[in-house]
Amino acid sequence: MIDYRRLRIDAVDSRLSATMWWVIWVGAIISIGVAYFYNIPDVRLHVILVALMSGFLAMVLFMIIINDRPFFGHVSVSSEPYKLILERLIDMSR
Repeated sequence: MIDYRRLRIDAVDSRLSATMWWVIWVGAIISIGVAYFYNIPDVRLHVILVALMSGFLAMVLFMIIINDRPFFGHVSVSSEPYKLILERLIDMSR
C-alpha cells in the first residue's frame, strides 16, 4: 500500500514534458497549415474543411490539457474514495 500511495502522490505532480507539448502544438499547426494547401475549387467547402479540422484539433488539445492534470480543477478525480479507505483503515486498527 505504501508503494501505491507513493505512486498516487507522484501522479499529482506529474505533467507532460515540454518536448511533448511542443510536438502537440507544432503538429496541430502543421495539420491546419497543410489543410490550406488542399486544392478545392469551392471556397466555401474549403473553409468548412479547415474549420472542421481546426475544431477537431481544438477538442483533442482540450482533452490533452484537461487530462494533463487529473487531480486539479473542477473536472478532476475526487479524493473521496481515498478518504473512505483511510477511514476504514483507521476503524480497522481500533
